[in-house]
Amino acid sequence: GVAYWAIYSQLNVLLPITANAMTGSAAAISVVFTANGLLVVLFQYTLLRHVFRRATARTLLVLGFLAFACAYATLIPLAGWYSLLAFVVPVTLAEMLIGPSLDEQAVSAAATRRTGLALGTMSAAGALGSLFGSSAGGYLLQSARDGSEVWLLLVASSLAAAAICLLLPKVRTRHV
Repeated sequence: GVAYWAIYSQLNVLLPITANAMTGSAAAISVVFTANGLLVVLFQYTLLRHVFRRATARTLLVLGFLAFACAYATLIPLAGWYSLLAFVVPVTLAEMLIGPSLDEQAVSAAATRRTGLALGTMSAAGALGSLFGSSAGGYLLQSARDGSEVWLLLVASSLAAAAICLLLPKVRTRHV
């Protein structure tokens, strides 16, 4: 959970600043968030209904972190609107795959009477990940020589998180 929120928090820290710098428009981030929201509304139910039923939470987590790596890789060339628009689909996929899978993994790992504790722990991990990710993202943005270094680090972090997820037990998801 910590890795997800650390990586995900960059949408609120690094991406708005970079979107403005790449396009010269403060409205660019609004386009990204609007497209993200539309994709979630259009495809979340279909994804839950068809994909989550067939795959383990571990597989979905790995695929989600790989999608994050692809999303952040699109920002490496700093190609303005092209990079931003290419970023939207894989980051939305990552968000839709990882969020529900983390909760499923937490619930499956906990004893029946400890489900609340497991979900509370996941929320605490989210708080720590957001704190760490936001702080680290801001620091990296200020200290990097060019913007691509930050995105390379996020790609590497996403790939490392995907690899770590391979160590999780295979648990069938129970989403409807």
